[in-house]
Amino acid sequence: MTPMPNLSIEQALTADAEVFTGADAGLRAETVSSGASGREFYRIFTAARSRILMAFPSEPWENQIFAEIGRALHTASLPVPQILASNPKQGLVWLEDLGAIDLYSLRNDSGNRFSYYEKAISVLNRIQRLSPGFFQENQARTLTPFDLELYSFEQRYFLEELVRRLDPDRNPPPPYFEEMDRLTRQLSEGPQTWVHRDFQSKNLMIDGNDQIRIVDFQGIRQGNRYYDLASLLCDPYANLPETERDNLFQHYCKTQNLDPELERQVFRSACCQRLMQALGAFGKLGLGRKIPFFRTPIPAALQLLDSAAAEAHLPELRRTVQDLAHRV
Repeated sequence: MTPMPNLSIEQALTADAEVFTGADAGLRAETVSSGASGREFYRIFTAARSRILMAFPSEPWENQIFAEIGRALHTASLPVPQILASNPKQGLVWLEDLGAIDLYSLRNDSGNRFSYYEKAISVLNRIQRLSPGFFQENQARTLTPFDLELYSFEQRYFLEELVRRLDPDRNPPPPYFEEMDRLTRQLSEGPQTWVHRDFQSKNLMIDGNDQIRIVDFQGIRQGNRYYDLASLLCDPYANLPETERDNLFQHYCKTQNLDPELERQVFRSACCQRLMQALGAFGKLGLGRKIPFFRTPIPAALQLLDSAAAEAHLPELRRTVQDLAHRV
């Protein structure tokens, strides 16, 4: 059976009833807001509790390995929602309901958010400590590691989906592409760990026990160790103040026994890479598909990229970003 992500409430309850019966039967359901992934989410209510039903399309392929990865992470006691059931042929996965509070919801709570970001960094450290063979040992497939082509793809994504939407006639000079080549090599040659790839405030839930829980983990793969930290600290949705970002970067380095001054430049390079990927997505979804939520963070993302490019010594990228900021 081909996966059908666009279920009605009645279809979601019918699918649920084929898996859960008796005291655990679903009594009613409601849709849960979703992003632009093509997946749909439904909250199923029982007499005693609730659970989440995720319906996904067959593509991209990472949707089909979501449950495998979730179960593997759960075996390592990583804070992911428990996989309650799955039906890959129908494109359905049932998950523990983590509620609706995420790190993004604390973006304006300057008095409390820092401690939650420290908790997020603790979770990130646990992901990075997983052995290279962890998923294979736990019968879970993952996506292929970051390589030169994937880093280059993210850079082209930024150029094609954002830069050329805002400035169709822009053709970056050769030094720009030389900078991108240097950036790609730097990230590829640095220490590699498991990378969530979208470790940002809307994918970090806060559960009823005040703990950070990770969602949207199906894209995990090997890559540069600073990619996820860049996603967390240079997150345009939350747009943390510069001082707070730097304090959290130093906290991460302390937990890893690293010298912040020696690591800062490569971290800022990873921030450039991650922000180009994010801006490519914002251009495609916010400007191309005209979804307001993805258009709103573009100015903040450009400002963050300008700052990161300055510290990463990427003047041609910075010049491009500053020109775009004027157009935005």
